[in-house]
Amino acid sequence: MPRIARIVGTGYPHHVVQRGNNRENVFLNRTDYEKYLFSLAKYSEEKEAAILAYCLMPNHVHLLVTPSKEDSLAKMMQGLSLCCTQYFNRKKDLKL
Repeated sequence: MPRIARIVGTGYPHHVVQRGNNRENVFLNRTDYEKYLFSLAKYSEEKEAAILAYCLMPNHVHLLVTPSKEDSLAKMMQGLSLCCTQYFNRKKDLKL
């Protein structure tokens, strides 16, 4: 059964928490944090979702985001998650 769609208040701040799979670490070194911040800036600008604050922890992320359109938050998180997941998986495969 699909998850019920969340209500997005355009122009209002939203607290977003994103965790690693099984609460595993998603940041292993400084480069991982930098890549995430670069991608966050890219997708927030592209999808018109202002980042008010963020906190990057080794196994999860907190974001305070104000979307300017109804789908801004979802589209930003979709692009950011896909980009960072692919980066992490490629990096992990190279170490095997």
